[in-house]
Amino acid sequence: MVQLNHEVDLAAATAAAAGAGVWLRPFRDLVYTMPPYVTGDLDLAALCAGVVAAAARG
Repeated sequence: MVQLNHEVDLAAATAAAAGAGVWLRPFRDLVYTMPPYVTGDLDLAALCAGVVAAAARG
């Protein structure tokens, strides 16, 4: 989870995350995901990249 100092731009954050190949849950000033406990390293790396991309654009 990443907390921003402003409201997330939902359209921009969603587009950035989708462009990184993941679906995230931007909400108010948060960008977060809820992966299962069995998430592998490659999937986790993709999720992290998506969170960073969404936070940068959101």
